[in-house]
Amino acid sequence: MRPKTKQLVILCCAAVILTAACLALWLLTSSPQTETMPNDVLLSAGDHESVGFSVGNENIEIVKNGSFWYIEGNEDFPLDQEIPYAMEKILSPLLYKRTVTQDCSDPETYGLGTLALKVSFTGSDQSGTLYIGDPCSSSPGWYFAFGDEKTVYLGDESLGNAFTFGNLLDLILLDNYPPLNANSVTGLKTDTFELVLTPEGAFGDTESRFSLKYGEKLFMTDCDTAEDTVMLISGIEPESCARYGITDEKVLREYGFEDKKLVVNYSDSGNELTSVIYIGSETDDGHVYTLLEGSNQICLVHDDYIKALSISAESLLSKKVFPLTPGKISVLEMKTESGVYSLERRTKSVEDAEGLTQTIVEYYKDGVLADQNNADALIDMLTSLKASSVAFYEPEGSEEVFVLIITSVDGQIHKISVIKDGEDFYALRDGVCWQKISEVDAVRLMDLSI
Repeated sequence: MRPKTKQLVILCCAAVILTAACLALWLLTSSPQTETMPNDVLLSAGDHESVGFSVGNENIEIVKNGSFWYIEGNEDFPLDQEIPYAMEKILSPLLYKRTVTQDCSDPETYGLGTLALKVSFTGSDQSGTLYIGDPCSSSPGWYFAFGDEKTVYLGDESLGNAFTFGNLLDLILLDNYPPLNANSVTGLKTDTFELVLTPEGAFGDTESRFSLKYGEKLFMTDCDTAEDTVMLISGIEPESCARYGITDEKVLREYGFEDKKLVVNYSDSGNELTSVIYIGSETDDGHVYTLLEGSNQICLVHDDYIKALSISAESLLSKKVFPLTPGKISVLEMKTESGVYSLERRTKSVEDAEGLTQTIVEYYKDGVLADQNNADALIDMLTSLKASSVAFYEPEGSEEVFVLIITSVDGQIHKISVIKDGEDFYALRDGVCWQKISEVDAVRLMDLSI
């Protein structure tokens, strides 16, 4: 190796080593290093008996009884137990990143003057006072000091947040709205609709898990729409508490509570339960006031879920006219302008050339083997027929132009009538639901023939 080349290699290696050393030093000095406060100013984890701090303009003290914390003088307040345990976790051990100064002459510089957050804590054999000042502008963390000491420390980022509350409602344990999912819900009632579980076989084999109850009658729903509506329940949970305490009629009116409510039936561990959530007025920031029956907490829920549940009963109805899939049809009896006849679906087993058994489906018109292609086309047309809209009212001045009696393979009977009302056509299924159909489909039904 030439001398100049050798010198160049040595210089490159030295540069790499120097760069690595500088990088290691930078990582060491830039990484947040924390130390633990001396034990003589702290209590061990779990040894705290009380913690005092300010909430807004009010000073409160929370006291521990066994493993349960409560607010002194306000024992019935539903204190969120995670809050005092989070405080204990901050205080034991209390970490600091560095000592800012050991001789602070102007506490206001660090927010440790008259506006400092004062946190007092007591245990079985010692007590202390922690002052939390301002957040540091140059490094994440909060300034703090103990008692009358002049030493100022830079604490962790979570220090100030653990003891900063705007009002007492920030400490409340929010109502536990039933943790529901679509599978546990067995019924849902709002001010616009009511969904109940569909009785087995009520709507043939095309039924949704939920039926729409209107008056005393049940109506087939669109499966996806009904399931999506029920799934919205799982998203309803309070984000914050707007008011706690007496909820008399005057207070309820103030928050917009009238008659609007959600009634949810659900199963839990084999028990059938009911939860009632009252709905109040909307806020300017996209929330709705809610009140769980039996509670004295007026909470805020995001209005997306409430608005999505404010749909009409008609929008839940199925637009499928025919109640059975082709394989579940046994007999069709039709009365049209072309005549009256029946179509029966029969199956038989035959052996092919290889000795394998196959099931053959055949259609018989009035007991005579029908044209199978025409029969298949008829069944496909009937089972795919959908309405353009659905309503609960009965058209006036109507004229029945088509009647279809359907018997399923399990013996259930359904009736579909096509009614002409002026220029409009409606399908009436099982006498309970009017489904508007197009004139083209109505004419196809009236001209049915095989």
